Amino acid sequence: MKRPSILFLLLTLLFGVEARAQMPKVDTLVARYGIQTAFFPSEKLFLHIDRTAYHVGETIWFNGYLSNAGRASSLAESNFIYVELLRSDGSVEERVKIKRDGKGFPGHIDIDEDMPAGEYTLRAYTQWQMNFPDDYMFHQRLLVFGGAGRKERTNPSKAEALDVSFYPEGGRYFAGQPARIGFKAMDGLGRSVELDASVVDAEGEELMKVSTRHDGMGVIQFIPEDAGALWLVTSGGRRFALPPVSSEGASVSVQAASGRRMVRIVGNGAGRCNLLLRDISSLRFVAEVVVDGTAKTVIIPEDAVSPGINSLILIDEKGRMLSERLFFRYDASAPAVQLKETVTSAGPRTPVTASIELKDPSGAPLDGVCSVSVLRLSLAGAAQDDGISSYMHLTSELRGAINDPRWYFDASVPEKERAAALDMLMMIQGWSYYDMDVIADSRSPLGKVRFAREHMQYVRGKISRPLSTRAPKKFSMLVLIPRLGASRYVAVEEGRSFVMDSLDLEEGTGIMIKVKRDD
Repeated sequence: MKRPSILFLLLTLLFGVEARAQMPKVDTLVARYGIQTAFFPSEKLFLHIDRTAYHVGETIWFNGYLSNAGRASSLAESNFIYVELLRSDGSVEERVKIKRDGKGFPGHIDIDEDMPAGEYTLRAYTQWQMNFPDDYMFHQRLLVFGGAGRKERTNPSKAEALDVSFYPEGGRYFAGQPARIGFKAMDGLGRSVELDASVVDAEGEELMKVSTRHDGMGVIQFIPEDAGALWLVTSGGRRFALPPVSSEGASVSVQAASGRRMVRIVGNGAGRCNLLLRDISSLRFVAEVVVDGTAKTVIIPEDAVSPGINSLILIDEKGRMLSERLFFRYDASAPAVQLKETVTSAGPRTPVTASIELKDPSGAPLDGVCSVSVLRLSLAGAAQDDGISSYMHLTSELRGAINDPRWYFDASVPEKERAAALDMLMMIQGWSYYDMDVIADSRSPLGKVRFAREHMQYVRGKISRPLSTRAPKKFSMLVLIPRLGASRYVAVEEGRSFVMDSLDLEEGTGIMIKVKRDD
């Protein structure tokens, strides 16, 4: 991937596509995407917490881990994070600012004894992340018990409700062509539902039986014969209309096979199109195809695909996106973590010795930083269901909530099973990073920076006079930091505002400022 000219030659030979000059629109897209990922990348912040349920008066302990979202960026990461405990209405109950140390961003939030019981959200972000939608920030739902508060009651009608949504692979499907349609079943409370069902045509004739495979998700695979209406009918008799068969446009599908990705493009009337491959750091030209009613196949070597989420994008000659298909590649070079524990005696408050081993795929030891949470067995259900691998590679890049994201990276589950479920997830939940419409529009700015990355602290203020609105000609300030026994004299020649930057203090350090007018 670091040598695009060789990659382009390799893909051209494998694809068997006639070599032509790339359209200017593609070059523009690739260049603008590279600029955006290099200079306007979001940061990814994961918060490892000790659990997700607390009683009033307890403490939420955490450690934060921060990285740039894009590998192409060389910008230094922020040195400060903000962690907030939000009420159900979105207002802030508590907020702390944490400075980076050699172990990440360790900190805590105390839950007041008089805080109402209920559901809260722990949100964490950097100042740089405030340039982006808050979907990019870390969010974790928490439950607080024991305080005065209304207990939530489950509405039986919502729990019994059922909704099934459909997601054709690549956005649409066509009569006479193999089709895959992902579906997701949920109740009225947004919880996944497992079900068995049948696909029937307008006359009620059963075409096939289907069922959910993981977390309420399933896939319908068939070849629609015509453009007639289709329905999914559950074993309980509930009916849900499938999306209609398309007659125009294009669709991209992909499957893994023998170390390759088999990409299939079908559609009608789209003409010459370009297939692009995108990951979180780069956008690359893959092949030119003609969408003319016949299926086209493109082969991508597995080693030409980046670990994590990738996206195949089909655009027409005007740069309009016709289809997008996400897929995931596991990282074969990811380190393996093993926890070994030894119980030295039996009984209450038994001492336990634990060791953590971090190794690369070859078995060689690696250096690393970790945080450990310890729970009573009675609180096992309140363990955090996301880990740093699942968050960085999955949760932080997909829209909507993912149930038990750590499961997709659990080495005790066969990779084939996890990969199949993960592919359904890719079909159903879209990618949230980067707006291709903005990148495609050369008149649009690639990013707006309102908040800088915080590498040092600063103090900003304004001097006011109690009996006059006239600004002082000059004044002086005596700045005291009692904890450090430090002081500094600052003279201001003109104006009423001041900024002291390049500070590097621990969280909670008190600063005293004494102002003297010199005019």
